[in-house]
Amino acid sequence: MKRGEILKLGRIRLKVKDYRLEKSPIEDDKKSNQNEEGPIDISRCDDVPTDENDLCRICFSSTNTKSNPLFAPCKCTGTVKFVHFACLKSWLNLKLVSQHSSNLYYYFWKSFECEICRLIYSCKFRCDMVVCVKHKDEKYYLVDISGPETGDFILVESLIHEKNTSRLISYIIPSEDKRDFKLGRGHESDMRIGDISVSRFHAILKCRNDGFYIEDNNSKFGTLALVENVIMKPSLSKGVQVGRTAVYFAVKQNGK
Repeated sequence: MKRGEILKLGRIRLKVKDYRLEKSPIEDDKKSNQNEEGPIDISRCDDVPTDENDLCRICFSSTNTKSNPLFAPCKCTGTVKFVHFACLKSWLNLKLVSQHSSNLYYYFWKSFECEICRLIYSCKFRCDMVVCVKHKDEKYYLVDISGPETGDFILVESLIHEKNTSRLISYIIPSEDKRDFKLGRGHESDMRIGDISVSRFHAILKCRNDGFYIEDNNSKFGTLALVENVIMKPSLSKGVQVGRTAVYFAVKQNGK
């Protein structure tokens, strides 16, 4: 696997945000890329309050500062249109389920959406503030996570799906005695993915000296990777899914 690669387990899409391998022979594998911002990660909030009657729908205050802007992060209108960044962040933290161990930093929100208009929130926002023009395009992070400072790790994040509004962010941290990790819906999985389309033991994520690999465990809906180019070799078959249709290709040598 590589940075930016998108995997699909059942109907859940996961993006490889970053990884590090201390013993990797490839120098690029050791570089961190945690500042990468994919197209689904960030939203603009240009609709800002214009008078003192625009209040936060949680704390009912009209205060608007650089560190805690009052903005409209969803499609709600009227008296529930605006919310403070800190208030929204605190509300989402109430839904957070986190787990820290020697091999896993796990962050899961069962619902990461507005409970009124049902718009799924982005992890990051850019906000053009009327009261702070010089701080235009300031970035605000609804999710604060931190990974291991040293050693191997891989960071994966779930992508937005219209039928699943949960948010999953996980650091998987290999060690000398544990290099393989189970991914699935069951309790025995190292990284649990709570969606009915994911098998109880769906796939295995493997850490090797030359990179991270994922192997399907004969799951019902399969484990897919988004690719731009498909390279075919003799005696090997490739499966490609387009919409709901799966097509398998095989290259055979002449006379065989």
